Amino acid sequence: MNRAGGLGSVLTALLLASLTALHAASPDARIVIASEAGAHLDSDVNKGGGTDDTALIQAILDRAPKLGALKLVVDGAILVKGLKVHSNTTIECLNRACGFYLADHSDQHIIVNANRRPGGREDRNISFIGGTYNGNALKQKAKDPVGGAISAFTLHGVEQLLFRDVSITDMRTLAIELSNWRRVVIENIYFNLADNVRAAWQCGLQIQGPGEFLSIRNIQGRMTRGGRSRTPRETH
Repeated sequence: MNRAGGLGSVLTALLLASLTALHAASPDARIVIASEAGAHLDSDVNKGGGTDDTALIQAILDRAPKLGALKLVVDGAILVKGLKVHSNTTIECLNRACGFYLADHSDQHIIVNANRRPGGREDRNISFIGGTYNGNALKQKAKDPVGGAISAFTLHGVEQLLFRDVSITDMRTLAIELSNWRRVVIENIYFNLADNVRAAWQCGLQIQGPGEFLSIRNIQGRMTRGGRSRTPRETH
């Protein structure tokens, strides 16, 4: 057994066990563990496949407005066709093997905010912590049904937004697209472009105004197949 991989599995198991025990001792409807909620977790963040759990996960995320806050703990890999997040939502994945894979021919963003606005910021306090988000680039169109570029994350009109320790793989166009934002932190992000769609626009961050108070730190990425060979680049 790979020692590093084995240690990572042990730490993940301990973290999940602690969280489950805490949740059982003091039930909080605002904290949802994907496996306990019925997610199949039979996908793979690198290869896809498995059961489409879009409806289940979206129904969980849609509880946020009523509950006032929601934390979804993702303890495996989930196949989806695109999700919408509301204010006061945190999605936390336990490690890089946990996260979301965009199903073939979804032609949607992996994540959008519920109230996308070119003016005014109706959504606030949204966080993405850990895990892998795979856009399955080769099996998506470049634009969604209303003509927008299909990015992994498309968030317009959000205040208080956090990305931390997130890996974004094979985005069809942009990894993270933001506009009309305030108070955004993006740190420890890894872009992995294994499937480079020729003559396509596959980029990392696109941040458009209006906006204020932005912190970006430790962004890395690589292209491993197709197109021009690129070496990893890091920013601080």
